[in-house]
Amino acid sequence: MAESRNVLIEAARIVRGDIHPLVQADAAELDALIVPGGFGAAKNLSTFATQGAACHVDPDLKALSLAMHAAGKRLTIGTDIDTAEIVEDMGGEHVPCPVDDIVVDEDNKIVTTPAYMLAQNIAEAAAGIENVFDRVLVLTE
Repeated sequence: MAESRNVLIEAARIVRGDIHPLVQADAAELDALIVPGGFGAAKNLSTFATQGAACHVDPDLKALSLAMHAAGKRLTIGTDIDTAEIVEDMGGEHVPCPVDDIVVDEDNKIVTTPAYMLAQNIAEAAAGIENVFDRVLVLTE
C-alpha cells in the first residue's frame, strides 16, 4: 500500500512548531520568500518532478510568488544541468554556481544557491544556504 503523507503535518514535525498553509501567507507582511528546493519541493509545490517544463505550480505558492514579485520581492530555484535546461526552456536564466556560493540578481532581489543540488553533505550545503540568508537580510533592510 502506498504511503500518504500530509506536507503540513510533516513540516510541523520537522520544525517542531506551528506551520500554516501558504494560502494564509501575506506578501505585505513578508520581507522575503525563501523556498527550499530539491525533489520534495518539485514534487509537493508543483508538478515539475513529473511534468518538467509543462508543470503547474501550487496555486497558493503561485499567488504568493506573484504578490511578492509585484511588491519587488522575488525567489528562484537551485541548479543542476538537467534542471537548468528545463528552467531555460521555461524562460529562466541559468547561472553556474559552486555549492558554497550564491548568485545574486540585485534588480529583482533574487538570491540562489545550488545547495543540495550539488552538495555531497550537509556542511557543503550549509555554506551556500548561510550565504543566501546573509544576502537576503541585506536586500530586505
